[in-house]
Amino acid sequence: MATKAQQAAQREAIEELREIFPKGSTVGVIIRHVSRSGMQRTISVVTVKGEIRNVSSLAARALGWPMKYGAHDGVKVNGAGMDMGFHLVYSLSTALYGYENGGGYALNHRQI
Repeated sequence: MATKAQQAAQREAIEELREIFPKGSTVGVIIRHVSRSGMQRTISVVTVKGEIRNVSSLAARALGWPMKYGAHDGVKVNGAGMDMGFHLVYSLSTALYGYENGGGYALNHRQI
């Protein structure tokens, strides 16, 4: 269960990401690291509007997912057997715009 401070930080991250990624925007993903087992990835989330901006920490906070810092700076994503960049962007899209009216598909993703 998230604390009130964590919930407030999550709401703030969602509001900021809605400004960065309005519906129809393209979210760039960079796969930084894949574990030996292939069951975990570290993925950076970026926006390319004029300048490249890494918004991985905002995305991790909005989703409530862990962030990995260091050489492989990005969001930790568990799982295998599908496009995990798509999974991250779909999850982010639903966090920002909900499930109704195709909210999961409100954002596009591009592998960089």
